[in-house]
Amino acid sequence: MSDSSPQRESPFVPSYASPEHEPETDPLAEHVGAYPAPLTEAETERLRVVEFFQRLLALTPKPWATRVLMVAVIAWYVFMAVAGVDVLNPDSLDLIKYGANYGPDTLAGQWWRLVSCMFVHVGLLHLGVNLWALYAIGPLVERMLGHVGYLLLYFLSGTLASFASVWFGPLLVSAGASGALFGLVGGLLGFLVRSRHSVPASAFRGLRNQLVMLIALNIALGFSMTGIDNAAHLGGLASGFLLGLVLGQPIDEHTRVRRHWRNLTALLVGGGALAGLMLFAAPPAPPDILGTLTEFERHERGYLQQVHELQQNVSSGQINEAQFAQSLEQDVIGPYRVLHEALTGAKPYLSSLPEQQREAYEHILRYADMRLQAWNALLDWSQSQGLDQIEKLLKYRNLMEEGNRIATESSSEEEADK
Repeated sequence: MSDSSPQRESPFVPSYASPEHEPETDPLAEHVGAYPAPLTEAETERLRVVEFFQRLLALTPKPWATRVLMVAVIAWYVFMAVAGVDVLNPDSLDLIKYGANYGPDTLAGQWWRLVSCMFVHVGLLHLGVNLWALYAIGPLVERMLGHVGYLLLYFLSGTLASFASVWFGPLLVSAGASGALFGLVGGLLGFLVRSRHSVPASAFRGLRNQLVMLIALNIALGFSMTGIDNAAHLGGLASGFLLGLVLGQPIDEHTRVRRHWRNLTALLVGGGALAGLMLFAAPPAPPDILGTLTEFERHERGYLQQVHELQQNVSSGQINEAQFAQSLEQDVIGPYRVLHEALTGAKPYLSSLPEQQREAYEHILRYADMRLQAWNALLDWSQSQGLDQIEKLLKYRNLMEEGNRIATESSSEEEADK
């Protein structure tokens, strides 16, 4: 007889040996959930970038040095405006008065202009563009270099940029923070080159490409437009790049300690280079063209009036021809010759001026030539007799007419420029 009672599993056979039984799940999964999928390469790189910028923020939480520089630049601009300087189109003499870089003054010993010119700006648009650039790039550079390294880079590269400006363009009136801003760009590029292994690859490539494009665009604009101080831009860029190589270091737990030594090295290198240039490579101070032109414009009309009065007096018989000649030579031709020699003495430096300014100066010089020749002819007339006297008078009148024609051309060109 067969046993119809249900069969029992042997206690020595494990339950999972049964083909109908499903494997048990991992008991830890109930508490921690499923294991996350491995990060992709792109996600890992993004994580590195986030960690890199978090380290920068931890090293330099607040870029206060950039804010201080911006406030100082704005404050000096407001001070100039309150003092009466045109806020949109300031005069060159006003810019020089308030600290612009100008070869005849700087190279004569006013070296403080190499720094002060960074706070002087040529109008509201110039100020706004430079403030925007400083706001855009300053905090990043400050966090990478620290407050002290950042200020060293800004002022050393800006001062070296000013020296490059006065070296290549000693007669230019140079103002603005663009040389120092190019120094920040060059310093950031030098930092990336020096510390590229501590910067995530994607961040390194992105920053490098943006900087190269920015540099190329600004250099192209500089050489295609007038009124841009390319020497200062390139000088700031080159000096900033070299200082960036000195200041560059890995961003890690030892960064704060290394910064002190690198800051000291940058100060010695940059300060030594600047001192050497000032002591041994500075060119002689050129003549003060702007001052000479100002003196010429102030006195030239008075000399014309004085000659006119002398002619009336000799015609009316109040003075004789000998007195006329003596007064003409001492009171007019002598002082005018001094002004003319000052104008002529600046001719070797005219090549450093922009084309428009150079042409305007040459125009004034031709006018001064005609006036001096005319008054010498008038002096000869007063000392001659007969037909020779008539010939000298005709020469005088022709020279005066030529001078008037040159003056009229100059006035017409100024109206066209407006």
